Amino acid sequence: MHDAGAILPKDRLLRYPNGSYAISSNLIRYRLLAQAVGLYVDCDVFCLEPIADADYIFGYETNRVVNTAVLKLPAGSPTLAELCAIDEGWLPPWRQPSERLPLAEYAWGATGPRALSHY
Repeated sequence: MHDAGAILPKDRLLRYPNGSYAISSNLIRYRLLAQAVGLYVDCDVFCLEPIADADYIFGYETNRVVNTAVLKLPAGSPTLAELCAIDEGWLPPWRQPSERLPLAEYAWGATGPRALSHY
């Protein structure tokens, strides 16, 4: 068990306009993985069989989209470093500088499956 507040303080939690904390969940997930805690699995994931351990474990949403609900990356991986760098002021690599928005105003999944699939 880990205290999410130690990773992302309560006063820095971000929500989408609909109230979802998905952005903060993604940021906490990446920072947990950077602490080499092992495999991250969302609480609402139902596993039909054991997940074999490996350095890299990905859950797929589609053939082209990697989902963040089941994820393991080595603490020193370049992909994880890019994901951990997501914070206010982040510009998704698929957007132009003139399209920069506050983090909570990007489309749902920009900091999650879309960013992970890109990196």
